[in-house]
This record gives sequence, structure tokens and C-alpha cells, in this order.
Amino acid sequence: MFALNGDRFACKSGSPKNGIRCIFPLTSIMLSGKNDSVGQKKNPHAQALGSLGGTARAGRLPAARLKEIASEGGNARAKKLSAARLSEIGKKAVAAREKKRAQQRKGKS
Repeated sequence: MFALNGDRFACKSGSPKNGIRCIFPLTSIMLSGKNDSVGQKKNPHAQALGSLGGTARAGRLPAARLKEIASEGGNARAKKLSAARLSEIGKKAVAAREKKRAQQRKGKS
């Protein structure tokens, strides 16, 4: 079992009675180049559990709060994008809306 304590990394044995077996600075792990998680794909099981937690949280929140959260995410994404990319995304959105409206008009007649 592993635990973080400030800037230190602790390895614990299976039993709490045995206590901490080794402690060494986190920086030594980072500088050693033996960080095995770099470049690996995300764990699909962890992603599924995270999604379940997010879905459960969303189910408990009122619709107004969900809208606020979505807006915050959209604004943060827009800040990261260049003006050209933002414009490109906007044009695609307008084209998609127009296509949908055209299909709806075609279906009504």
C-alpha cells in the first residue's frame, strides 16, 4: 500500500501494526526516470468508475447547477483554443444547425 505524505512517498506493509517500512522523497522517484505510468493508456476500469461517480453526482445536482458547470467547462475550453480554431468550431456548429433545420423543413412538407 502506498501513501503520500507531503512531499514524501511512504510504502506501508499490509498490516497497520507494522507501520511504515520505507520513506523516500518523491523527487528521487521523478528524477530516477522510473515512472512507469508515463506513456501508458488510461485504465478503462478506473475510467468507468469515475464516470459512474460523475453520473451519480450529476443525478443529485439541480439542473441550474449542471448548466453552470457545463458553462464553466465550455468557457475554460474556449480560453485554451486559438481564435482560428474557435472560429472553425463555430462555423461547423452553424452548419450542423442549418442542416438539422433543413431536414426538419423537408420532413414537415
